[in-house]
Formats: sequence, C-alpha cells, structure tokens
Amino acid sequence: MITSRSIYEKRKSGDLDGAYKDALDLKESGSIDELGFNALAWCLYSLIDRDLKKENINSLRVKTYLMEYLKLPLEKKPSLVHSHILRLALKLAKENNSLNMLEFIRIWGIENFSEEDYESYKIPNGKEIPSLVERVILQASKDASETNNSDLHNYIYPHLEEAIKRFPKNIWLTWRKAKILVVMGKTDEAFILVSDFTKSKGDHYWVWEFLGDISDDCSLSCYCKALLCNPDDDFSPKVRVKLAQLLSNIDEYSAAKYEIDKVITNKTKNGYQIPDDVNQMTSQKWYLTAKSVDSNLQFYKSNVEKAESLVFTNIPWVDANLGNTFEFKKIEGKPQRSLRNLYIKDSSSKYPKEVRVLNSKKFKSYEIGQALKIKGEFEKKSKFNLYLVDKRPDSLSWDLFEQKEFSDRLRVQNNMGFTKDNIFIPPPLITANNLQDGETWSGLALKMYDQKKKKLGWKAISINRRDI
Repeated sequence: MITSRSIYEKRKSGDLDGAYKDALDLKESGSIDELGFNALAWCLYSLIDRDLKKENINSLRVKTYLMEYLKLPLEKKPSLVHSHILRLALKLAKENNSLNMLEFIRIWGIENFSEEDYESYKIPNGKEIPSLVERVILQASKDASETNNSDLHNYIYPHLEEAIKRFPKNIWLTWRKAKILVVMGKTDEAFILVSDFTKSKGDHYWVWEFLGDISDDCSLSCYCKALLCNPDDDFSPKVRVKLAQLLSNIDEYSAAKYEIDKVITNKTKNGYQIPDDVNQMTSQKWYLTAKSVDSNLQFYKSNVEKAESLVFTNIPWVDANLGNTFEFKKIEGKPQRSLRNLYIKDSSSKYPKEVRVLNSKKFKSYEIGQALKIKGEFEKKSKFNLYLVDKRPDSLSWDLFEQKEFSDRLRVQNNMGFTKDNIFIPPPLITANNLQDGETWSGLALKMYDQKKKKLGWKAISINRRDI
C-alpha cells in the first residue's frame, strides 16, 4: 500500500524515480491527503535538484516540474520545501537564463517568504551570500526592467522598495530600481539614483553608459567617460556602437569609424557574428570614405567634462599628493584589497590630511608624491569616497609638505625604524629596501601630523641609497 511515509522512505533510500511514480499513483487514486501532496512536493524538489546538477540541463523538463509543483494544493506556506523550490527556480533563472523569475514569483507568492529567507549565510570559504529574498528580488527586478509590461512593474516595485529599506547595504537593489524607473518613464527619478551610484562605482564603464542612455544632452560625454574607464573589449561593443552613432551624426566620421572598427575586430577575433547595426553603418557612405584615427583617447578626455559636471559639479577640487600602496589585511570571506594613501589639503590646518582609498585605475598614470587635484567626500567620520583625480602639471611632488633629506644610522626593531633624529621609517620601506639595524641610509622625509599621537613628526617616504 502506498502512503506518504513509504514515498518519503523510498526517496531517502535513493529510489527517487520510484518515489515520484508512487506519489503520482497516490494522487491518481484520489486518496492522497496533505501529507501525500507534501511527499510529492519533496519528490519534485529532488528531481529538479538532480536535473540542475547535470552538465546539460533539460530546462524544459525542469520548468515542467516547477509548474507541477506550483499546481499542488499545499496549504502550509511559508514552508521549507516552498523556499527550497524557489532556490532552485532562482538557479535556473540565473545560470540557465530560461526562467522568468518575475512571472514565477507571482505564482509562487511573494508573500510566502519565511523568516529564514531574509537571512544571509556564509559558505565554507567564508564568503557571505545575500539572503534568498535579496537575490530573488534582484532577479525579478532585472526581468521587470527588460519588459514594457506596466502590470509587472507595478507588481514588483513596492517589494523592491521594501527590500531596499530592509537591506540598505545592497546597492544592487537601488541599481535595479533605477533600471525599472526608466522603463516606467520616470527618467528624472532614475537619473538621481544613477548619479549617486557613480560616486561608488564611478570606475565602472557600465554606470556611465547607463547615465548616457538616460541623459540625451550628455550622452556623448557619458559614453566617452565610460570608455575612459578602460572596459575590456569583450564588454565594450555596445557603448562603442552608441558612441559611433552619435559621432557620425555630428560628422566626426574618423572617430566614429575607429569605434566601429574596434567592435568588428573584437567580434571577428572571438568568432562572433557582427551586429546588424554595425553592418548597417559599414555600408554607409561616411564609413566607406572615412579614414580611421589611431586612437580616440584624446577625444574621450576632451569630452568628459560635461558628464563629470552632471554628477560632481557641486564638489570642489582639492589639492592632494599621492601616497604609497599597501595591502589591507585580508578579512575572512572577502578578497584581498589594495589600498592607497592620499594626502589632502586641509583648509582647517596647515598640514594635509591622510586618507586611505582603494587603489584603482585612477592612479595608473601617476607616481608617488605627484601633485594632484581631486574631488571626493568624507562619509561618516573617516571614510573618504574618491570620485575624480587629475594632475596639477605646474606643481612639484610632495608640494603640500615640509620636506628634508636625511642620511643617518638606523635603529630597526619589529620591522619599524627610526633615525638618530627620530625620523620614522615605516614598515613598507623597511621591507622593500631590506633595511637592517645599524645601517646608514639616506632618503626623503616629510613633516606630518600623526593623527593617533596628536603631534607632528618626520616620516620617511622614500629611501635613496645606503651610505657606507
């Protein structure tokens, strides 16, 4: 006799197909109860889980199982099996791209999240994974941003708003909100969100590309800014095509041809089909007669001011000197981070303020000590968000500091050193130059204000040579 218990036991013993067949037979018999439907639900979960672990996923069969589950008259919700089914649906939607999560969640019931679904968790390597709720709302919002169906927009939007309030550190929820606002026709609201987003993700081309998409009068400048972020050629074709279209409209044919040729070269190298809009441009008279330039780099640089002023116009330029690079102590579950010291002119003091920022592409062409001008803001007490960096061509290195050269015998202990005149030699210089106790070295020191000790002192910033 088939019972819910016998189905459970058969499934746990490894006979999943047999358990599923028994559950269907029990259902067909008409004598199935709630426990029997629950047993069938767990069979469907296991079948989907098994299929999703295969190298070649039969997405049609998986979706058939999912729809079969959604039709079960399960009264107990939220439940463990209901949440587990949603996890598998999310995996199909993200990894196989064959399920619309927004449509699925409407049937699954977005009100059926359990308390556990709102909790993040850590995987064995220590990495923290966002909660199921966050990941589902993100995927559903992505689907919403790719449709013009206003009913779907109106369905997910309040849930997205609630998720943003509940998970304020998840900036990608706000990014999805901006995307949805655009398709809802609320471009002005989206613009405010994207502008704020550039402050934390301004090194990424896709932020500026999207800003260009929604800023008609600044599109060209935003696309130039995007390409100055040095995106990989595999990811830049779309923004290059957009820029080329704008360039051809203003008779900048040589620059436009350069962008199109970059796209063609990349697609050909990777064996991809040339996009239709690119083929259309290559058949036009301007493309056939134009001579491509060697690079558009200077064109980008000369046209980014309008894009940057959109976001950073109210933030003043401040003088700064570039400091050294160092590795931040690794935190379990998070990647190793490279940081950079930056010394900023402080209007309230005659000594510059030292801050630490992520070592990014912004500093690629600058040397330690270089005179810079920057735009940025302090967040909370000490965190500094850096937005823009440019050089001050007529200024000398370390121009914000009182400087002096030294040649002195060193006292080195515990990877820290001092000269006879109490010039501090920091650990990175000790390690990089293999400085040993009792040796005599020369270098350059700066007079700095020690925030911890609340007093002035001399600190070496470079070691030149060993003096015998």
